[in-house]
Amino acid sequence: MNRFEHFREVRKDLAALLGGVVDALASPALLQQHVDEQRKKLTCLINRHPFLDLCYLLDSPFLSIKGYAIIFLHQRLGVAPVKCLVPRAFYQLTYARSQAYARPGVSYALPTDYNQLRFTFNRQEIPAGGSMTPRPLRQLFDAMYHGKYRFEEFLELRPQEHYNIVRWNSRTIYKPSKKLKAFHYFLNGFLLEYLPVNQSVSFAYRKGATLQQAVAPHARSRAFYQTDLQRFFDSITSDLIRSTLEGASTPASDLPEHIDHILDLLTINGKLPIGYSTSPILSNACLLRFDERLAAISKDRQWIYTRYADDIIISADDRKTIGDAKELIESCLAAELGGNFALNPSKSKLTTIGRKVKLLGLVILPNGAVAIDRDIRNRIETLLHFYISDRSRLAKIFEEERSEGMEEGLQRLSGLVSYTYAADPLYLEKLRAKFGATVIDSLLHRSAE
Repeated sequence: MNRFEHFREVRKDLAALLGGVVDALASPALLQQHVDEQRKKLTCLINRHPFLDLCYLLDSPFLSIKGYAIIFLHQRLGVAPVKCLVPRAFYQLTYARSQAYARPGVSYALPTDYNQLRFTFNRQEIPAGGSMTPRPLRQLFDAMYHGKYRFEEFLELRPQEHYNIVRWNSRTIYKPSKKLKAFHYFLNGFLLEYLPVNQSVSFAYRKGATLQQAVAPHARSRAFYQTDLQRFFDSITSDLIRSTLEGASTPASDLPEHIDHILDLLTINGKLPIGYSTSPILSNACLLRFDERLAAISKDRQWIYTRYADDIIISADDRKTIGDAKELIESCLAAELGGNFALNPSKSKLTTIGRKVKLLGLVILPNGAVAIDRDIRNRIETLLHFYISDRSRLAKIFEEERSEGMEEGLQRLSGLVSYTYAADPLYLEKLRAKFGATVIDSLLHRSAE
């Protein structure tokens, strides 16, 4: 039995454990690429799926390929071995967590040396997040990097010297240096991922959460109020981040001693920057009190409330009942977050059933199903067709529509494919079948970059 048949044979068993990533990994067209291409494409997929948190699945040696490990899911699962990739940085985080939070009497088969990687297959040995004992930040940092970076480097880094500014359309994007990006990875893994988020209403920037999940609760409503927050990241200030961190239970026992420096690493000019990997997670955590207040009021009024990043949706059975939704949202913002946040009047609207109901680019069909709007699907498929068959024609389309060059146009196409990934995974699989997994995955990779 070859490795592709292995994937097909164990897909059902593994899908429950790996969050559906097996469907993405099961493409022979993808796996038959050269190792370098395979590594890049699978890295993109791995970063977009939650299965890497399940670090207890592995019990076997690995083969190192350019900083990555081919891990074999062992026969303890009752199936033939299956291959996937684990980034070195993720292994470091997994090892550091296991050592920092091991319960008394628990032994982990996780060596310091990445080149001797072995995991223990015992779910009970993985410490639960709630039982972790806080440790000094230095200890967590050293457990993560083992001398690759010194804690003094972390403390002495001047963040204003470690990012570049990239202008894209009307946005200013901040690209961190390699070292600052590494420190952000540490802060995400040992601090920010532990901040509480209201998962019943907030669906962006969370592993396993999708655009579709933000829209589906509204499928049976008849009236909809949609709006978004102006200058979302800019509205999240250092003071709000500070209060969010200070009010949360985190693995860092000495957070107050380092919070000023951490805020400098997380913000630029006292605001949350677009482009930092830490910003999305922080934005959800900072809006927790707002989410909970608005969710409680919505429940009392028999409204349905969801949020996807800066997009807010309120729905109900009758238009009149949500007539004051705008004022209520603004009062919740002011009460919980202060005066920095404002709604965008150009993107605020009240609609009712009987016309096309479009939420976050998705359409609610008469039967209650949620799907990507047909116009968007047609647009994506047209661009993909010319991307494969006629690049010169594609360049002309980009130029005629938005005066874009090829690179800008391909970035927009990548964004559309990425949107499809978040909004309708089943439709994405149809695109893979129609245009080829390699094409779709390469565009996803471009978007992730």
